[in-house]
Amino acid sequence: MHNHTCGCGHHEGDAGCGSHEHHHGEACACGNHHDAPEVEPLASAWSMLGKTAQEQTVPPTREFDFDWEGQKIHVYQWGKAENIPVVLLHGFMQTGLSWSIIAAALSGNHCAYALDFLGHGRSSKPSNIELYRYDAMVRMVESFLEQVACAGPEGAKRRAHVIGYSMGGRIALGLASSEKDLLYSLILESCNFGPEGNEQRAAAEERNVGWAQRLRSNGIEEFVGYWEALPLFESQREMGLDEELRPERLANDAESMALCLEGAGKHAMPDASQAFAVTASTWVPVKYLWGYDDCGSEAVAHQLEHDGIDVTSFGTGHNVHLEAPVLYGTVVQEFLSGIEPRGTAPEGFGHQQ
Repeated sequence: MHNHTCGCGHHEGDAGCGSHEHHHGEACACGNHHDAPEVEPLASAWSMLGKTAQEQTVPPTREFDFDWEGQKIHVYQWGKAENIPVVLLHGFMQTGLSWSIIAAALSGNHCAYALDFLGHGRSSKPSNIELYRYDAMVRMVESFLEQVACAGPEGAKRRAHVIGYSMGGRIALGLASSEKDLLYSLILESCNFGPEGNEQRAAAEERNVGWAQRLRSNGIEEFVGYWEALPLFESQREMGLDEELRPERLANDAESMALCLEGAGKHAMPDASQAFAVTASTWVPVKYLWGYDDCGSEAVAHQLEHDGIDVTSFGTGHNVHLEAPVLYGTVVQEFLSGIEPRGTAPEGFGHQQ
């Protein structure tokens, strides 16, 4: 499915073209003319209401700690525990609270859980790199699903939707190989699918080790400044989102972030060919979300479309759910309502049956 959705909302649905190689404001292979997107960034979306993003943030219904292999994983919850669970996985140097607007909107008919990954936010910050390995982080989320999110009332078992952004998307992708029946659906936002061969794996490892050394040598403040200046986050800088995100990034511990890069970076993932094969063959509904300005996600989106996976593109950069939260929430809710039993569709963001 080739589904284009921009922040302007002018062209939704199946565009029918065979390539993303066009720019908004230009004619594309489908013969349609795409107007320049006018996305609604997190900072400006609420400025019309006279509120900052922080003031608009909806506090969780509940917070608690989940014990995993002797470590504390902090969890934020929105909505009633008996509702269909949705588990939200954040990106590198963020926390579960980065999902607050999306989680609150989903909480009408879902129970939204957002985790702080190990080393992030209010979760434990161990010095053992084995706990930060890619497989270990996948195992942690799987344990949370099995013991908390998918444990229904009176011991009943159920499945959960899992939504992951960037690093969180890569961890969510690892769940697709799980032999346990835990997933209702999988939504992956702006995440890569692992290295394509040994050469790319070695290059990714060299980059991540270099970043880890930079963190240890220069500290978190210098690294956050470097991180925010990367081309990947240009759209966030243009929108002023870096100002909103900086306190959350600066609150991290440099050593924990270094261990996370060394243990769970792209180089630690299975080969991309394996990830694409698993995604194409799973019975679990999968959706991929990405922004036009995120060049790193374009090849992934094309391959997934070729494999018949549901893909939606937005007129944003890397972090779609913060750059266009209202539109993102609508797209996610429509996807969930399309695979859930009638009567369980979520409310919010103007969704209509």
